[in-house]
Amino acid sequence: MMERHIPWSELTKAAFKFTADELGLVVDDGTRDAWIKADTRLPAYAEADTALARLAGRFDLYVLSMGSPWMIEQSQQNAGIDRYFKRVISAEPHKVYKPGKAAYALGVSEIGANANEVAFVSGNSFDVIGASNYGYPTIWVRRYGQALDDLGLEPDLVVGNLTEMADRLGA
Repeated sequence: MMERHIPWSELTKAAFKFTADELGLVVDDGTRDAWIKADTRLPAYAEADTALARLAGRFDLYVLSMGSPWMIEQSQQNAGIDRYFKRVISAEPHKVYKPGKAAYALGVSEIGANANEVAFVSGNSFDVIGASNYGYPTIWVRRYGQALDDLGLEPDLVVGNLTEMADRLGA
């Protein structure tokens, strides 16, 4: 982000506008805002509740996100999975973005652990690579067979869903 901070809510609006423009769509602000708010009401994947219960029974689970704390907490509550996470750690108040190292450093500083004591899990290729570059052991939840960004780093573990992750981690 060119070392400039733009609040997550504004980035989301800009991304929406870019996409609408690319698709040749004219979308009024009210409709845009309704679609953006719908992002906080997306359901969890079918296996999430059971798998997260298993994982939370064995590990402390945290969220490290660029999204606003409100957005992440609302999404978790609406999906019914908030009870599995000890805390949401947002990079937004710190005005840093992933995949910059400063964003990943928040995870270890906020929970008081070393990077090698934390497994970083994401479904996003860029996020897993950024976390690996920072020094976290990484797990990529690769649900759709998407390609890994070819940047010279690879996740430590690749799984197809959260159940497979819980199985592989012995949870």
